[in-house]
Amino acid sequence: MPDDLTKREAQSKISNTGYPKRSIGMLVPLTIKDHLDRARLVYGTRTGIIDEPNQPAQPLPELTYGEFANRAKAMAKGFEQMGVPIGGRVALVSQNASRMLTFLFGTAAYGRVGVPINFRLNLEEIQYIVDHSGAEVLLVDPELTDTLNDISVKKFLVLGANTDSEIFVHGEPEEWQEDENATATINYTSGTTARPKGVEMTHRMLWTNAAIFGWQA
Repeated sequence: MPDDLTKREAQSKISNTGYPKRSIGMLVPLTIKDHLDRARLVYGTRTGIIDEPNQPAQPLPELTYGEFANRAKAMAKGFEQMGVPIGGRVALVSQNASRMLTFLFGTAAYGRVGVPINFRLNLEEIQYIVDHSGAEVLLVDPELTDTLNDISVKKFLVLGANTDSEIFVHGEPEEWQEDENATATINYTSGTTARPKGVEMTHRMLWTNAAIFGWQA
């Protein structure tokens, strides 16, 4: 009886083609990297990013989807060189511009967790979020240097030409076992009535949210 049961279980896992059955999630994990890889493959030479011109920091040049994907990959390699492990948290205080988008893909698409922080918060609030999230690295826009220079964090970097060589590193980032249920970002609430609350967003949440907006467009 146990042998027959084992045989039936094995047969139930084989499709009509003779190959093991797989769910859609196994074939294509719904992760941030899936979006990045598809954009590079299908729209690589198209203009993908036009930065906000009216921001305090110097806007980044126009980027194709391929250039943007390469920039995100180089950032992931930079975090690896800094010693941030897969699953490690990296925070950013920036305007809603090209640097923020690069950061979100440079962290989440390669297995790390991005912690975007509202640039309108004061030093104490930002320090709380850095501590609470467990961020090992904090990146800040150049115009915020004087305001946030006293933040206590393992590694503090000001975005710009002086740090580009450390943040963006050529090479293939270490692979991670893509998991659509892994945390991709931690977004903090405004904290109007108490301390800000960290809301963990999984890869699947962000993927399906983007897909829904795409269908409605």
